[in-house]
Amino acid sequence: MTSRVPGTGGDRSQTDRRARARRVAVIVAAVAAVAGLVDSPVASAAPSGADAVARSEVASFSCPARATNVGAARTGPLGGGRLQVVTTVAPITSIVANVAGDLADVHGVIPEGTDSHTYEPKPSVAELVSNAGVRAISFTGSVPVGKSVRDEATARDCRVQLELGGHNPLLVAADAELDRAVEAAYAGAFWSAGQKCTATRRIFVQDEVYDDFRDRLLARVAEGKVGDPADPEVEVGPVVNETAMTDILAAVERAKGDGTILAGGERADDEGYLIAPTVFEGLADDAELSCEEVFGPVTSLYRYSTLDEALERANAVRFGLSASIFTRDLGAVQRFTEEIGAGIVHVNSQTAGADVHVPFGGIKGSGWGPHEQGRAAIEFYTETVTVYQDAPLA
Repeated sequence: MTSRVPGTGGDRSQTDRRARARRVAVIVAAVAAVAGLVDSPVASAAPSGADAVARSEVASFSCPARATNVGAARTGPLGGGRLQVVTTVAPITSIVANVAGDLADVHGVIPEGTDSHTYEPKPSVAELVSNAGVRAISFTGSVPVGKSVRDEATARDCRVQLELGGHNPLLVAADAELDRAVEAAYAGAFWSAGQKCTATRRIFVQDEVYDDFRDRLLARVAEGKVGDPADPEVEVGPVVNETAMTDILAAVERAKGDGTILAGGERADDEGYLIAPTVFEGLADDAELSCEEVFGPVTSLYRYSTLDEALERANAVRFGLSASIFTRDLGAVQRFTEEIGAGIVHVNSQTAGADVHVPFGGIKGSGWGPHEQGRAAIEFYTETVTVYQDAPLA
């Protein structure tokens, strides 16, 4: 049984019809995957004079998540524990959170008759973090807020899992399939109006193909349709609210003094919170836009000569969530997967996107604690107790 999100009346945070469909599909997959996992025992028996059995107890948690598919992947593992789950949602979060709860019911993640999931508005977060009854917290949000949640919660010995920002690089080698790389760059940077922690923020292109790639990317941006997400042809819809739009445009204005705008850079509609897909080039590696996450449809192009150089520059930020490389060279792939500072690595695909049955999470400033999703999530929400039981002597 699930309770409804207070005050939700529409789908405000999803930016186009295809994005909404993708998110619902992800939620379905997340819930279905978890439905299988929660029935799998996390236990073992030792063949000795005394049996050693690991008993699992699921901990309660809170998750202030704006991304509803992330919330589904996180909350699902808790249903089988028959304990209370509190998911805190921002007032602007979409009604898809309710769909996630309904799907959890359908797939049996929430046992019948158990009121295990409660959705609460954002102001309850502070109370939950300090509440001694909350034994585990999974948080998605900004770095400053995440660190404050971690510091307060761990001070009372509460386990914490953080998924924070990202400043994700995509490398395009000289031998890459450029059309595929362009599509991946466009989708990674601009789908969902760039409002993804795994969105493509920095695009490093090898010298030999830089001009060709840039021209193809700009042509793709010009072809893309920005507008009302109710239109099935729209690829880039609005950002979540006016505050977000103002912050994004302010960051773009500041960056104009550091580099050159090749596309976009302005509001795309007088009424909607639409921002034209924006592409910069010529930014220094220490420029604000090269180092800090702007949560919108903004990306930057950079030239590089060698893989050594590209790896060093890609790793030079405090974030380490997702990264991607486009190349035909298996040696380059091997080096990239071993040396890139990211918790999620893609080869010949966009930086955004993840399967729900495998761990999801970043390193460095992008995360803290265990990763999310799949078996990793089950283990985070589980307290293991080893029981030794001898048979009576007589």
